[in-house]
Amino acid sequence: FCFVWHSKAQQIETTCDFFVVDGLGNVLSVEGNQLVKFDQNGNKIAEFSNAVYGDISSVDGSNPFKILVFFADMSTVVFLDQYLAPVSEFIDLYETTNFEATKVCLSKSNDIWVYESTNQTLNKLDNNHKVSIQSQNLSSLIKRKPFQIIEENDRVFMICPDNILVFDTFGTYLQKLPIKSDSRIQVIDKI
Repeated sequence: FCFVWHSKAQQIETTCDFFVVDGLGNVLSVEGNQLVKFDQNGNKIAEFSNAVYGDISSVDGSNPFKILVFFADMSTVVFLDQYLAPVSEFIDLYETTNFEATKVCLSKSNDIWVYESTNQTLNKLDNNHKVSIQSQNLSSLIKRKPFQIIEENDRVFMICPDNILVFDTFGTYLQKLPIKSDSRIQVIDKI
């Protein structure tokens, strides 16, 4: 795949299921249960893998010093440092919240946003993994399952195949953007 950094194209020869760019411009590439970090020059600088929890479903690198890795099959998250070393225990979201977490992202306050599919709610978990914010039931807004949530610029974006739902940082629904997407997106800078 190819990525652009400061108008200078860098090419990284690798296979991956998906990749994200962290807050410092490093590329975090995921294939199965393996996460590989490349610097801005395309050099491999760190690796992380854990076969116990299955494949990595998503990575949030918005805070390059506290990278959130989500294993959806086990409803488990772990935080990694800039060297991809675990800085937290593996957190079983089902055990701590009784949620069937299907999508997660890191909040700017270093809490965790969780989309809970059974009740169709967006929830913010504090550092003790307790619900601090919960949205209204979203079943009237969601036609097809969301495949990503991200927080950027004091907004939480829920990416669905038919549209993008926008929430404030208190979990209040604000608007629906009529943007169709069939893949992950990343908001860099202002939207």
